[in-house]
Amino acid sequence: MTRQLQHAVIDSLPAQLAVLDAEGTIMSVNEAWRRFAAAAGCDVCADGVNFFEVCARTVAGPDRRAAADAALAAEGVRQVLDGVVPEFSMDVRCDTPAGRCWFTEQAVRFAGDGGPGVVLSFTDVTARRETEDAARHMATHDLLTGLPNRTVVSDRLTQALAAARRTGGGGAAV
Repeated sequence: MTRQLQHAVIDSLPAQLAVLDAEGTIMSVNEAWRRFAAAAGCDVCADGVNFFEVCARTVAGPDRRAAADAALAAEGVRQVLDGVVPEFSMDVRCDTPAGRCWFTEQAVRFAGDGGPGVVLSFTDVTARRETEDAARHMATHDLLTGLPNRTVVSDRLTQALAAARRTGGGGAAV
């Protein structure tokens, strides 16, 4: 397969792909990655940028959920690069000017001419996550009022009573 054909195939994939070197520097991205970055106004994940530095800036930022996701993503990719695990996968939330979306991030190790590296892919799973969230909400909330249903109230009451018992607080036995 020619190099030109390989690039054409990779650029035609819907998943966003990036190739990282052993230090975590982005060596190459596919067209889907470039399109998403342009649409999201994200210039921090381009060729030559270090993935681990981007994660570190997010970890230091004010969004606690994004910080936790970034720390987990960096650790997972590092373990793949170091050969501790053969692959890593997690769902990550991405807030863009166009709205919130979800991706499954996957990292797999490869041995290139310049040493080990990682192929990092992001597959859009927004529709799946929205469906799961809607089903979870329907299972725990009254359809008419939107209030938590009996199962949720009972669960929260049990948790509150258990916490009160642990801390020596009062509370009726259930």
